[in-house]
Amino acid sequence: MNSTWWLKFSGWLALIYVVLLLLSLIAGQYYGKLMLPYYRWSLALITTDYHVTDLSLITRQGQSQFAANFELHNPRVIQGTLIPAGRVFNSSTLLGHALQHPLLIFSPLLAWWLMVRQKPWRLLIGGLVALMCVELLDIPFVLLGSIEDFVLVNIDPLLPAHSTLVSWMNFLNGGGRLGLSLCAAALLLYQHQRSIKMRGYPYGPNVIP
Repeated sequence: MNSTWWLKFSGWLALIYVVLLLLSLIAGQYYGKLMLPYYRWSLALITTDYHVTDLSLITRQGQSQFAANFELHNPRVIQGTLIPAGRVFNSSTLLGHALQHPLLIFSPLLAWWLMVRQKPWRLLIGGLVALMCVELLDIPFVLLGSIEDFVLVNIDPLLPAHSTLVSWMNFLNGGGRLGLSLCAAALLLYQHQRSIKMRGYPYGPNVIP
């Protein structure tokens, strides 16, 4: 591992990032629509209080957003305040948040493969699995967390600070989503390089010894 290797890697990383960024600008809407069923599935798993009546990709004030409508399935009582069943809430979050994950995960993975050129299928499969996991830990929780934040703050402004869901949403919006993607990419690169060494692949001129 030397400065020349890292210089080449950085060059590929920057180039691939720009290419993926352009693709996200061109095909971001298609990616967002592709993810909608998975977000809906995730929301059905993480909450029994709310039923998702609508989840769609819309354009509002020139920005593409995921918009969700939730109907309270069962009545809730919070600090003596009754929230009746059937009440409808809505929330939204930017499509751009979801598009950050493929950029941050696949840019280093593809740059790494171009330098190492070993077992690309492992990086591809691992990257897709990591991308799906990170996406499902982000957008559904942000959509639901904003509803929970709205409900709690209207009962007691101090309540959101004690909500795990709201805290996770704040973590993601405060830069945590970037950290999730970068950690996922770093773990995949570490595992990929480790598997190459364990299987005894001969080191070529681009492989880190």
